[in-house]
Amino acid sequence: MPMLRSPILVSIDGFHPDYLERGLTPTLSRLASEGARAAMRPSFPTKTFPNHWTLVTGLVPDHHGITANRMEDKTRPDEAFTMATVDPYWWNEAKPVWVEAEEAGIRSAAMFWPGSAVAWGGTAEGYGSVPDGTMASDWQAFSMQVTNTQRVNSVLDWLRRPADIRPEFVTLYFDTIDSAGHGGGPVGEEIDEALRDVDSHIADLLAGLERLGQPANLVLVSDHGMAPTGSDKMIVLDEIVDASLYRAVESGAYARSTRSGSAARPCAHEMLAQRRYPRALPIWHAPAHSALFLPARYRLDHHHPRFRRGVERRQSWLRSVCPRNGISVHRPRPRLS
Repeated sequence: MPMLRSPILVSIDGFHPDYLERGLTPTLSRLASEGARAAMRPSFPTKTFPNHWTLVTGLVPDHHGITANRMEDKTRPDEAFTMATVDPYWWNEAKPVWVEAEEAGIRSAAMFWPGSAVAWGGTAEGYGSVPDGTMASDWQAFSMQVTNTQRVNSVLDWLRRPADIRPEFVTLYFDTIDSAGHGGGPVGEEIDEALRDVDSHIADLLAGLERLGQPANLVLVSDHGMAPTGSDKMIVLDEIVDASLYRAVESGAYARSTRSGSAARPCAHEMLAQRRYPRALPIWHAPAHSALFLPARYRLDHHHPRFRRGVERRQSWLRSVCPRNGISVHRPRPRLS
């Protein structure tokens, strides 16, 4: 019986498309040139968890509910969502592809994809397990202590199994480039070394698949790019709005806040009135979920209640790349959807 062609969805967090032009990623550049390549415009906001959940659900954050790396929900006023949250309550609004696969009888495996440690569709009670949720048949909880070599070897070990317990859909996640970009910016030896490292591990994955005789469709994606920053690009919210009027929920390229106490007006209105930062775009969701100042490209038509008032620092660099490549002797014509 011939081995099935397994789709392997690989995320390289924080990979800007220009990184392919530096001459540091021969494996990735070859895959992009030999397969199919397309630019990907990340969903708003351009952060890791919202965009990774978009990639595996097909919905924008305003529709799938993971609207930030850190967020709040008025129905749970005493807790906040963080990147360590696995309570299905926060994730249940959109079904990820590995759950779709499992429900269709297709065994799946997830190596560190955001949300893959969640028992989707279930209900958490106390501190115990969630017995009524659905997960990939094989998965590992994220840890930065697990090296890229260990991640690749785990995927290859899954695919080395007998057919009855071998996954037919696999995800793999690398955070090396994102960490280097946040630590030292998109230019310099730190990011260059991270590019070399991830490229070599993609090469190891390809070599391992070839040794196994395992045909695969390799889909490489990113969630966002990276841009240089500095004190001259910083937007200091306390210089714009009285700090007593708001409480910060999340900061970064996109800051989110909520009104404090008896604040009479949303903070975004203060920013509009002063216009001290022309590259800052105020966004405001009114209590009734009507929306003002919402560019159509942000796809915020649903007005999800987890989208609080926000301020985006306008950037044009936060794009990513989506090359797709099937590796086999007889490769079907790649298609992008």
